[in-house]
Amino acid sequence: MNSVGEESKLRLPKLVANITLALTFGVIGTLSSVILVSVTEGVGFYSWLVLTLVGGVFLIRVLFDVLTMGDTAVKLFLKHLGIHQRLSKRRIAKDLMGIIATILATAAIFPFLETLGPIGTALQSVTTIVAVGMTFLFVYDITRTLYNMFQEKVYSITDWLVHKPNEVMK
Repeated sequence: MNSVGEESKLRLPKLVANITLALTFGVIGTLSSVILVSVTEGVGFYSWLVLTLVGGVFLIRVLFDVLTMGDTAVKLFLKHLGIHQRLSKRRIAKDLMGIIATILATAAIFPFLETLGPIGTALQSVTTIVAVGMTFLFVYDITRTLYNMFQEKVYSITDWLVHKPNEVMK
């Protein structure tokens, strides 16, 4: 896909369907656990667990679609700015610094939030979720960069192996 519009046309219906299914399974899981707990406590828990796991599968698919659309948008945005995306160790180092900065900022904010009482506890939870999300995005970018670097090396070795017999025969 070349444009964000084409990618959106392909991914947006899947994204909406997966979000709807994830929410549906989440609601059904919650309702079934409340209703079935009167029958047996174990049945309610296991029904909730299974339905939540199924909903989680759809959330993973949502995440994959969002990341794919995001990759396309970032590539086009960088291309528009005239920045050619290279695979480099410097980019991995910047992502590692981002992870460290996220952890340090979260650790620095927590004592301040503790002084706010019940609101602070809720804000600590939100801060933790945001920090985990940011860390996940940094780790995703690192793994994507490493994968692309490895793939580039494999292609160059393959090209070398393909062209080497031709040079020997000459």
